[in-house]
Amino acid sequence: MTKDSLDMKKIFGSVAVLSLSSLFVFFLIATKPEPKVYPPDKLIHKVKTESFKRGSYPATFTSTGKIRSSKHLDLHSSISGTIAAVSGTFIPGYLVSKGDLLITLADSFYANKVKQYEALYEQAKAAYDVEIGKQSIAKEGVAAVYEVTGSKPKNQALMMRVPQLQHAESELKKAKSELDIAKNDLASISIKSPFNAMVLDAYVHNSSVIDEKTLLGKLVGTDQYWVELSVPGNILPWLAPRNKKIDATVYPNHSNEIMAGYVLKTVMALDDTTRMGRLIIAIDDPLRSKEVELWRNTSAASEHPIVLMLNDFVKVKVDGRIIDDVVKLPINYLRPDNAVWLFVDGKLEIRSVKLVYKDIDSVYVKDGVNANDLVITSDIGIPVEGMHLESIVDKG
Repeated sequence: MTKDSLDMKKIFGSVAVLSLSSLFVFFLIATKPEPKVYPPDKLIHKVKTESFKRGSYPATFTSTGKIRSSKHLDLHSSISGTIAAVSGTFIPGYLVSKGDLLITLADSFYANKVKQYEALYEQAKAAYDVEIGKQSIAKEGVAAVYEVTGSKPKNQALMMRVPQLQHAESELKKAKSELDIAKNDLASISIKSPFNAMVLDAYVHNSSVIDEKTLLGKLVGTDQYWVELSVPGNILPWLAPRNKKIDATVYPNHSNEIMAGYVLKTVMALDDTTRMGRLIIAIDDPLRSKEVELWRNTSAASEHPIVLMLNDFVKVKVDGRIIDDVVKLPINYLRPDNAVWLFVDGKLEIRSVKLVYKDIDSVYVKDGVNANDLVITSDIGIPVEGMHLESIVDKG
């Protein structure tokens, strides 16, 4: 067999194999089974729902404010002089009680002044007493003239020594006033705390020479501290005390403890810049004097009681007046445009609601949500009114 005939056989064999392979593939494609087509299932979103009771709830408000004292005094003397003694409690940080002696001035000048005006007063008193005696004689003279002439004399006021009596009375009053001032000045050498206070700063010492303009120190009252909160104008009326005290809870920084406070006053005036009103929270005994005293007098290994620090910022929660007949919802359940998502007969209902009050955590709904309504508490990517839903009750 020649070489050319062998090549021809190989070519025909390859063509035959390719043809058979093509026929087999065509057969497989032609005879493959057709897939069954099913209609798509109805798309149902699963959501969490929860029902809320209608009732009465306090209008709560939470914010942060700065602590300041209800009383603050720049301490001055009403007289000038030299400091003779400074109390051992007139040191920054010390607590003093109302009436405690803080500073004493030298008394020699003011004591001598009192003695001087006492002498002047006695002189004026003696002159007045003498004039009173002369008044009796004058009255007898006027009576004698009347008995002889039958009429009162034209110069009766002069005969009765009225000008002399008026002068004596004036001199006595003047002397008494000067003596009182001298006594007050002498009493003023003792500078006392006008209220229960903490010494914030002290600027003088023994032998310091002072006058009425000298700043001796700074005191802050310790009976009560204030926290001032900025409050939206529409919320402020709900926090105004009416027939009972409105309580507040103060959360000191760096502590798990709380301290009790109350609304002292609502300031019904809006700030020009923030357009917010002000709320004054009062905290009585902010330095917890009894607890601190007990801590100091015990040997137990306990931490210093938590106290409020001036100028610190603290969180305050206020429980305002009661709002009746509302549904209280977490604020994140309020959807755009004051709407609430409800699960109604397996579908989404987007319902507008009427709000009575809104704080940082909750909304108080007057109309639009009833006690038996199922409120959708989970998110829906693209909420469409009437879309099909499946409820998963949120048991909290």
